[in-house]
Amino acid sequence: MNILTYASPVGIRPQRVWCISVYRKTLSHSNFMQQRSGVLQVLSEEHAPLTHLLGGQSGREVDKAEGCRDLGFGWHREGFVEESLLPGCLAYLRLNLLEVVSAGDHDVAVCSVEKILVPTDAAALSNARPMQSAFLREKGLISNKGQAVPPDTN
Repeated sequence: MNILTYASPVGIRPQRVWCISVYRKTLSHSNFMQQRSGVLQVLSEEHAPLTHLLGGQSGREVDKAEGCRDLGFGWHREGFVEESLLPGCLAYLRLNLLEVVSAGDHDVAVCSVEKILVPTDAAALSNARPMQSAFLREKGLISNKGQAVPPDTN
């Protein structure tokens, strides 16, 4: 799992299309490019405590499943995907890679949306707000450059 700085819908017909920007030096990038698919999880502001774990550390060095569990976000499985997912997301989108465009140290992946899952407890999430960069900057969880800030250990 990885936090993406940029994810946006870019088309609806004849198929839904999203673009995501994936940092090349991550395990998530390697996995996504190899598998040519993945699940985009739309996080809410309640997921903010996961910012450094998912966006500032590598799955090559840290057990992100254990870290999420320790922070109260134990992964689960949903019927439409084989991957483990974070609880409490606003939506889950199964993306299939169509095209890759180089963007410096990131790759922009143009993806078709195979399936969208809105959680069955969506009513409970109705007041939840999507997690956005401005919110994370305001909370001091990312720098002005968009990099995850390590939690204060004091």
